[in-house]
Amino acid sequence: EILFLGVILLVISLCLSLWFRAPGLPQSHEYFSHAVRTALYAEHFRNGDVFPIWFSSDGLGLGSPLALFYHKTFYYVAGVLYAVSGAVKFALVIAVAVFMLIGAYGMRAATRLITGNAVLMIVSASALLLSQYAFTDWLIRAAMAEFSAMMLIPWLLWWCLLLARHGRFSIAIVPI
Repeated sequence: EILFLGVILLVISLCLSLWFRAPGLPQSHEYFSHAVRTALYAEHFRNGDVFPIWFSSDGLGLGSPLALFYHKTFYYVAGVLYAVSGAVKFALVIAVAVFMLIGAYGMRAATRLITGNAVLMIVSASALLLSQYAFTDWLIRAAMAEFSAMMLIPWLLWWCLLLARHGRFSIAIVPI
């Protein structure tokens, strides 16, 4: 357990070290929209709005329903972190790390149902985090909603394997 956590934290640290090679945030094709969305969610949370559906300051000051139509999981985590810390880069880095950890443990759980080999559990979880699609989502595209959803897929795989291999229906599908 400790070895797995140590290796995964090392892989996560190496991945996220790319954000610390230069000041500021990496710019994607949407510029810094992930930072803006995080700040907008944090502002709503500070004002007591725990389910934002409309951003009044977005859309050139006219407002937009971005919060209603865009996947919320990542921005709930990042928004709370930003509301507490006041640092957008810190909030984004920690939120990405949290979802990487969720994905790694999901991959570990799914791999454990196939084989009990500890090395394969470490390799499969690391491979998920180092995959091109994962890097593209959080670093290149800054598609944080897609990234957070991708990190939940191993848990869905675990649930399907549990049902198929052991015939056990788990209520864990609800939060997954």
